[in-house]
Amino acid sequence: KNGLPAKTLMSPMQMGTDGNIYHGAVEKFFYFNTDSLLTKKTEPEVWLTGLKIFDKDSLQGLELNTIEKLKLNYTQHSFSFSFTSPNIFYADDAAYTYMLEGEDKNWKIAGNRNYATYTNLQPGTYNFKVKAKSQDGEWSKNIRSIQIIIAAPFWQRWWFILLYVLFVLAAVYFFIKRREKIIKRREAEKTEIEKLKAVNYQY
Repeated sequence: KNGLPAKTLMSPMQMGTDGNIYHGAVEKFFYFNTDSLLTKKTEPEVWLTGLKIFDKDSLQGLELNTIEKLKLNYTQHSFSFSFTSPNIFYADDAAYTYMLEGEDKNWKIAGNRNYATYTNLQPGTYNFKVKAKSQDGEWSKNIRSIQIIIAAPFWQRWWFILLYVLFVLAAVYFFIKRREKIIKRREAEKTEIEKLKAVNYQY
């Protein structure tokens, strides 16, 4: 594991006078120089590997990492991202945390689970972010992110609401005008009847 043939190792290790560490294995031995060990801390990266909408594959492969913005329609409100870290050789050693800005208030610890699922999201703009834990136990500053925009249905769009308001106002206007016309006609009819009554009374 981590570059060593763990299944065939025989203890103990021995430090040689040349500065190398020697270790026996079955029918062979190996050695390495301590000066060649990497001491620089690496910040693990995270790559998105897939997107599923309603548990059906929609986007796969590393090209997903070249997308900065993803637009979905209002019916695509449930999706999941899968991800991995190229700096971690063994999946069991991985540790991830993620969050969806606009939905989550805090980061969610996923452990070595390499996917995140969200369901029944409202239309709006979200930002999915994920990062991995480094070998020293610190969360990496390398954050993979992608913006997700879930479009509102047409009846929630501003132009549809504006048209609806204008339609209601127009309907109310014509109703009032028609009502005023009916009232004026009735008043005219009433005045005419009163005139006729007055003429008949004179005779």
